[in-house]
Amino acid sequence: MLEPITTESWALVTLLLYAVGRVNTQAIFNRDPYESRRIAMPGSRLLKSLVLYQMLKTDSQRGMVRTSEESQDVQQALGGQLVRNTLSNAIAQRDLDQMIEAWVLV
Repeated sequence: MLEPITTESWALVTLLLYAVGRVNTQAIFNRDPYESRRIAMPGSRLLKSLVLYQMLKTDSQRGMVRTSEESQDVQQALGGQLVRNTLSNAIAQRDLDQMIEAWVLV
């Protein structure tokens, strides 16, 4: 079973994800020439997923798909449950330059 995220750490994660969501990073990812990448896993959602992944500290929370399956708070913060194949394809196929540009914007 997933260990609960502490109130203090969840507040920090929520604020960080909110701040990332306030920046229009999706405009960067909308330039991707492959429509399937834009639809299956929008870049702004991938960016939030990677931020959350870095914020999770305990070993039991390092699996992003499992974390999104077991926590309603995580699902809400990420805009829904993550699908393993979609997430792995998004990470493997996303243009690194787009990710860097989005981080600079944030």
